[in-house]
Amino acid sequence: MTKQRKKLKSLMAMMLRWAERDKKQFIGDKYNTWKKEFKYVVGLQDKTSLSRIHMIECNKLFREYRC
Repeated sequence: MTKQRKKLKSLMAMMLRWAERDKKQFIGDKYNTWKKEFKYVVGLQDKTSLSRIHMIECNKLFREYRC
């Protein structure tokens, strides 16, 4: 498993923990935003390598969803 794949799995787990912890506030637009971002990260798992743009976006998501 590559280092990027491990980081993507870690990001997905972090996003799921965030959603579970804040599920009472997790209504409407915030849910739709989280859903789009989570689908984006899941879609990146199929790629063999990530571009610089993808890495920057993942770093933004990491900072937003860290516990």
